[in-house]
Amino acid sequence: MSYRQLRKDLLAELKVTPQRLSQLTKQIKQAYGPMTTQEAVCLLAHLKGLDVAKYLDPAHVERVRQLRPPSGQAPPPLAKKPRLAARMPVQVTIGRDVQLADPVLPRRTISEAKLMAERVYPIMYIFENSVREVIGLVMARAHGNGWWQISAPREVRQKVEGRIQKEERTPWHGKRGAHPIYYTDIDDLTRIVRDRRNWPHFAPLFPSQTWLTQRVEEITPSRNVIAHSNPLGQDDIKRLEVYLTDWQNQIRHCLQQGLL
Repeated sequence: MSYRQLRKDLLAELKVTPQRLSQLTKQIKQAYGPMTTQEAVCLLAHLKGLDVAKYLDPAHVERVRQLRPPSGQAPPPLAKKPRLAARMPVQVTIGRDVQLADPVLPRRTISEAKLMAERVYPIMYIFENSVREVIGLVMARAHGNGWWQISAPREVRQKVEGRIQKEERTPWHGKRGAHPIYYTDIDDLTRIVRDRRNWPHFAPLFPSQTWLTQRVEEITPSRNVIAHSNPLGQDDIKRLEVYLTDWQNQIRHCLQQGLL
């Protein structure tokens, strides 16, 4: 037998993780005074009823016996692992009839879900898809319905093709959309607009080539936060609202002028 086997059998006896055993070992050191970690583990095994003589040589067994409290003196109690306090799930209603709750999430996170679902996500969803729609209208007018293969930048097409192929490996899941543009990221959309072959078709719609790019670049960090299920701060939310308003006002102007 060996110390390693003793430690393994102690873990099985206590039904704890190695991390919890480490915590108990620290408590043993605090309760019984200076000793090595191995001595603390052996003493804990002895206190829990394991016969350390089966694992250790006589000298080490004697050392463990010297570490235990004097005869008749009760050993200090070991602190139990704290349990999480039970709490009632917090329920939130999103929109009219979507009700969600979670047994472990704090109230703050549940409230954030409502804010993100009702105020933030719709802004990003509408903005990004509105940009896709405008690009599709402009490019189809210039090159017909097959414009994607003709005018989308090669690196954007390659990225989209990879995503479509990956999606085909999960036939049980719904598709993103009928057109490849729905497989793009928001910064891919600006690459389509800025492409030197395409910009002449978009120039009448925007004050400058950087007008759309600047807004997309500032929105992208917020989009990434949302994509990883994290909340936005109030300043970031206001920025999204301002940029959506800018975009919609510009597109309304283009429609009024017959540019779209």
